[in-house]
Amino acid sequence: VSTYFKMNISYVRSYNVWNVFHYYLGAKYFSEIGYFNLYSCALEADQEAGGIWNEIAIARDMETYRLIPRSRLPSCPRTDFTTNRWRDFSQDVEYFARHADPEYFAEAFSDKGFNPPPSWTFVAKPLAQAIPISRSHVADIVFNLDVIAVFLGVLIIWRSCGGAVALLTSGLTVFYFGSFGRIGGNFLQYLWFPFLVAAIVLWARNRPGYSGAMLGVATGLQIFPLFFGLPIVFRGMIELSRRQKKTEWRLYFRFTSGFIAVILAGFCLGSLAGRGVGAWGEWQRKISIHRDYLRGEIFNIGMANFTATALSKKHDDANTYADDVPNTLMRLESLKSHILLYYGLCAIFLAIWVVSVVRVPVGNLFGDGFLIMFTAVTLSPFYYLSLVLVPLMFWKSGRPLRLYATFGAVALLGVNAILF
Repeated sequence: VSTYFKMNISYVRSYNVWNVFHYYLGAKYFSEIGYFNLYSCALEADQEAGGIWNEIAIARDMETYRLIPRSRLPSCPRTDFTTNRWRDFSQDVEYFARHADPEYFAEAFSDKGFNPPPSWTFVAKPLAQAIPISRSHVADIVFNLDVIAVFLGVLIIWRSCGGAVALLTSGLTVFYFGSFGRIGGNFLQYLWFPFLVAAIVLWARNRPGYSGAMLGVATGLQIFPLFFGLPIVFRGMIELSRRQKKTEWRLYFRFTSGFIAVILAGFCLGSLAGRGVGAWGEWQRKISIHRDYLRGEIFNIGMANFTATALSKKHDDANTYADDVPNTLMRLESLKSHILLYYGLCAIFLAIWVVSVVRVPVGNLFGDGFLIMFTAVTLSPFYYLSLVLVPLMFWKSGRPLRLYATFGAVALLGVNAILF
């Protein structure tokens, strides 16, 4: 928890050094460093430039997620850089090194690297290359575009559902743990938000094709919105198997068609981000390592993480990612030794999800995305900012369900904020 706050107190003017370091450099030099070499290349560039970070002794190996001595990190692929690109990369690295003390970056290098899908990189890379990190006034704007993205999402809610739900969503957004001190000062980490909002609103307005397309865009920017489309796709398959009239299942077909079309377009665009089609294979390998490790970190959210934490014999606190490694490994071992129990819990949740998808009113299907998301994957907390959209998802339902959703969202996010 203290690591989280340290991540949010080192600001250059109006942006967060920790987050921008990962996302800006990861996007700008994606062609050269890919998903596995940000830390090794940054440390090597700094050492050549004089070694502000020479005191940093360990860093996370992206191939294994182990914290190891920096001397044992895989070598930086220098041959992938031209002379000019290495010079630019070194200058950018030194800019970051001069704006936060080495102790701060010692913790940053124990984080988990660069993880967005290639489709996000296709969007972010041209902007990162066009904006010099040292041009402060421009950086003030670019590294706060996420604030505009969230504002646009709230504006869409206001225009479609009125001021009450927009104000409620705004309040939940500001005070949710995963976003407090994080929405501003980032580099395009919340671009998915207005597109997910648009998908929910368009579905409620009976515009399924456009809704699926908007969800496809959100998924291309951060993969997790995929789970909000699964209930609709699954319900459509059920309706089709029942041999319902075309009018009964065509909205599901239109949604799925729009969703798949944009996902395929995102795949093609991501393949143009600098590492070809193989970028998707690299990302899949990186995100698999990432997913397996997150199951043991108490910092994250999901059925696997919950099970691992609940069944652990010790619940020690830790102030840094490095300090938490023994605890994480202990939780992962606990999960492994109780894997049948974990699978049993998943089976129960999936059965509940299936029943809910079959029975829930069509307009409420987006809400079932949370259940399958919690069951299937472990995510960092800021992805659960999507919980602020629960009132929107149920706003046009009957009064009892709308109240349950509203008070439930407030209580869930409130408890989350208080605990953290």
